[in-house]
Amino acid sequence: MAWPLSLDIVELASVLSSAGTLAIAVTSWYQIHRANQETFYPIVAIDDIAQTASGVWEIAMKNYGTGPALELKLTIQSDGGFTAIPPIVSGTRVTGLHLAPNEQKVVQISMDEDHKARRMEHQHGERRALSVSYRCIRGRKHELLAELPEEFEQT
Repeated sequence: MAWPLSLDIVELASVLSSAGTLAIAVTSWYQIHRANQETFYPIVAIDDIAQTASGVWEIAMKNYGTGPALELKLTIQSDGGFTAIPPIVSGTRVTGLHLAPNEQKVVQISMDEDHKARRMEHQHGERRALSVSYRCIRGRKHELLAELPEEFEQT
């Protein structure tokens, strides 16, 4: 009689061991998945906004994160709405601006006649900010706001 009872205990221990192993595997997968999502996270910062001697505005941006920042778009936000800014990098207008981890780019602001006319329509007393929107490789959208210097209004 002892033999069938001991077999049941061994089977029960095997089932419990398998269930514990499965729980550990699922928990490990979840932790690895979560760590991968946090690993590739872009953090874009504007280090400097300056005007060159020729009157061109340059924005120094750097990605301090561990993941790439994709499809950077620059806009000027004001009480009157948004004005998109076409970025220029190294003298060339770019349509797709990306920043790799720990990469810095100096972006020049191109103000053509259309942008200047729209800016002149805005009143002088309103507050303006530079908005940089981008997305990470996971598809999440991020936005950065920086206050524009007062000298920017006079150009």
